Amino acid sequence: MRRSWLEALSERVRAHSVGPYLFALVLVALAFAVRVALGWLGATLNYVPHYPAILFIAFIAGPQAAAAAVGVIVIVVWWAFLPPQFEFNTLSAADAANMVVFLGSSALMIWLAQRYGRTVARLREEERHRELMLREMEHRGKNTFAVVEAIVRATLGANEHADTIVGRVRSVSSTNDMINKSPSHRTLLRSIIRNEFDPYGADRARCSGSEIDLNPHTSRHVALVLHELVTNAVKHGALSVPDGFIEIAWTADGEKVTMRWVERGGPQTVTPDSYGFGARLVTGTLRALGGSIDPDFTPQGLVCTITFRQT
Repeated sequence: MRRSWLEALSERVRAHSVGPYLFALVLVALAFAVRVALGWLGATLNYVPHYPAILFIAFIAGPQAAAAAVGVIVIVVWWAFLPPQFEFNTLSAADAANMVVFLGSSALMIWLAQRYGRTVARLREEERHRELMLREMEHRGKNTFAVVEAIVRATLGANEHADTIVGRVRSVSSTNDMINKSPSHRTLLRSIIRNEFDPYGADRARCSGSEIDLNPHTSRHVALVLHELVTNAVKHGALSVPDGFIEIAWTADGEKVTMRWVERGGPQTVTPDSYGFGARLVTGTLRALGGSIDPDFTPQGLVCTITFRQT
């Protein structure tokens, strides 16, 4: 929750014991100057110029300074502007009514400003608490992923299966880090792609498409799908050779996102006789997002059409 200029000014004014009252004095003097100028124009709005002054004083300097300003305004208006001027004579019924209205309106503004200040303070405290809880959850999440990785290594040892599982865990973990660092807790599709390609060179992904902002649930699923595709490209496709690269283009039609994955410059591919766990994982993950994958093993490289819903 970002601080407004009103809050920043309030903190500076209230930093000194006499600051609120000096600020109130300046605003009251400005309001009186406006009242004098209106008098030269023939207007007799004795209290109207002071309403904005009281409101700003209440917001910035606090209720005590605002109440003191109200008292000063009533006395000076009575003395300087109510006929006969420069005397404290008995008020007419109309003047007394105007004064009562001003006092009541000022009291209401001061009360509302005080309520506003308390509400903002409470919201800031709740925000600090949420940020603390989020950092704690992020820390525990990282520890959990580290424990899972250690269990996988201890169970399977140092082999390809362990590396595959650990890679998937790290993909989800790094996506969680991006989500937690984002103020909106959402992630751009382009950022997820860049994150998966970072170990092999970001320039090996030629991306094109509008910015698509994904919620945490969709982000994790899409990251897992991209991780499997990148892993396959490293082992068998365009990323297995130095000059290979992948063109990734996407479009959005409402909630539906269509992504085109085209591998270039890699070895010749053939349609596999059967699909392994990674392919089934991709299919199941996309199905959970209301989407699908249509792979085409062309001689030039793998081409995939991927769809999912950004719910």
